[in-house]
Amino acid sequence: MATQVKVRTCLETDKTRTNMALSRAFEYARESAADLDVSTGRYSAVPALEVG
Repeated sequence: MATQVKVRTCLETDKTRTNMALSRAFEYARESAADLDVSTGRYSAVPALEVG
């Protein structure tokens, strides 16, 4: 039983770290899309990222 608790704790920690990494990656992608929209004047990259 103790092993299951340790594994669960480890998996929960990994899940939290993964969610943080994905959140940061999306933030970076959004910043890049916004820069692209400004430089092209089309303003379609951020909305496409939000929908997809």
